[in-house]
Amino acid sequence: MIKPSVSVNAHDPASCCDFRNTIRLSEHPSSTFLRSKKRNANHLTRVGIYETLRAMKVDTAWFMELIRQSPYGSQRRFARKIRGRNGRPLEPSALSLMLRGKRGMRLEEARQFADLLDVPLVEVLRHSGVAMHEDGHRSFRVAGYVDEDLNVHMASIKDAEMVPGPVDLPPDSVAVRCRTARSVQDMIDGWLLYIRKPGTLLPDIIGRLCVVGKNEDQASVAFVNRGYKNGTYNLTPWRVSGGKSAAMVENVTLEWASPVLWIRP
Repeated sequence: MIKPSVSVNAHDPASCCDFRNTIRLSEHPSSTFLRSKKRNANHLTRVGIYETLRAMKVDTAWFMELIRQSPYGSQRRFARKIRGRNGRPLEPSALSLMLRGKRGMRLEEARQFADLLDVPLVEVLRHSGVAMHEDGHRSFRVAGYVDEDLNVHMASIKDAEMVPGPVDLPPDSVAVRCRTARSVQDMIDGWLLYIRKPGTLLPDIIGRLCVVGKNEDQASVAFVNRGYKNGTYNLTPWRVSGGKSAAMVENVTLEWASPVLWIRP
């Protein structure tokens, strides 16, 4: 029986997680759970920590009132407490642009806003205009599905279903739903795999569970390792339950690959 409170591990894909307990950026799945087998265990990837949130409409008045009531009192003083990716204080002009929706807010900046203003991160994200689910989580589009053979079929996301997910996934993340009922992979039917939007061969995919595309029409879920020829990869198909384990496919040329950031059963 799979318990819904176990964290996703790149090397134990059958595990799952309760994303309600993963709000803190220090537990960002792309920087904590998805480590390369080739890396030192203490060397964590930092992909996604400084991703810019794609806001719809910033609630400027909400932020202005909180800053006014805070110990800092003014935008200029508050800006000095926010650290950018270079570790330097945020320029007051950059803060002004951010609060007016003219400059995107990075995830790490959103976390600092929450800490300094003593409000939940989800509230900062919501008032920043980030799409949120009704229960307070981020919303992500279901961009495709996984069939019983673990092949992935991507579709148009224009009118796609929206599903909740962790607030600190990268802003271009999407979900793919497993449709594996009455097959050898029946156990994962309905599971959601959260990935970065497909289209590019993202770095740091070695040793990780990924959705990989060999061309525009052929994609699957597999563990990725370096191939024996330059520019190629060895793929071990993902198998969660039952059936004969699939053999590793060697020296595959990939058009794109996107690591699985989270799994929701």
